[in-house]
Amino acid sequence: MMRKVLFVGLGTISLGCGIVGIVVPGLPTTPFVLLAAWFYVRSSERLHQKLIGNPFFGRYIANYERGLSRKSKYRIFILMWMMIILSTSLFIYSWPVRLVVVAAGVIGTGVVWRIKEPQ
Repeated sequence: MMRKVLFVGLGTISLGCGIVGIVVPGLPTTPFVLLAAWFYVRSSERLHQKLIGNPFFGRYIANYERGLSRKSKYRIFILMWMMIILSTSLFIYSWPVRLVVVAAGVIGTGVVWRIKEPQ
């Protein structure tokens, strides 16, 4: 019972951060909304269905829950690494910042790779 209340609270906070991220530059929306869906699916089926049914967020969550094909993953990797290489070679001059961007890219690659593939 306590876990359910905690997860509903954390899901609601995550969803709030995602909504704020729509209008605040630099604050991501998608990770917070996906995190809210993760918390809701483990605590409240009603809230999860409400989030899935949302005309703005629902499609993205459903696509994520359905999974990514290997072809989609490769496209994501190509675009992500093209932007990382472009950013670190043309726009970022500080070596420590370049390393952080590349490290984030490596982590992002791992996260995308772990997304399940559709059955």
